Amino acid sequence: MTPIVNKIYFDNLNQFEILVKFFQVENDKINLSSFNDKENILNKHIFDSLNIFNFEFINNLYNSETSLSFVDIGTGGGFPGLALAICLPNCKFYLIDSIGKKCTAIKSMVSELGLNNVEVINDRVENLNIKCDISLSRAVAEFEKIFAWSSNTTISSGHIYLYKSIKEEIINFNHKFIYKIDDSERVIYEFINK
Repeated sequence: MTPIVNKIYFDNLNQFEILVKFFQVENDKINLSSFNDKENILNKHIFDSLNIFNFEFINNLYNSETSLSFVDIGTGGGFPGLALAICLPNCKFYLIDSIGKKCTAIKSMVSELGLNNVEVINDRVENLNIKCDISLSRAVAEFEKIFAWSSNTTISSGHIYLYKSIKEEIINFNHKFIYKIDDSERVIYEFINK
């Protein structure tokens, strides 16, 4: 965990403890993730999500009054959107997933966390007409598909962040941040939408 992620995590520790607890409750009901223990939820969901703060653009939003909009495409169990919404209360988050039971679980977690900056949308991103400042996607689809969806949901000159496995080397990105979770290398790619 980088010093930036460590600071942000501990600044928001109470909210993250609540998130872990209610993620476990919802995961027991509908299997949001293949693991349900606190250590894996922290490492593979929360810390993984928070690694985006290693990018200067996102880090500058922390403790800022700036209000931008984020779209989390294929949010699954709510990551990275829920973790980022906790840390960036002035920003608006749209968490999109096509699976209704996952959206219901995420709405429950949003309610328990008291997050007023999150809207959960049960639909396919291709069906929506949404434009945000920042697009996020974490392990959703092959690069070409997710990049097209992200480009379509991000304003011109907006930022796109794709969390991918290090195995998928991608060219034409603005920046990347490589990190490890357990023994697997991960990467977040940053693009500026044209």
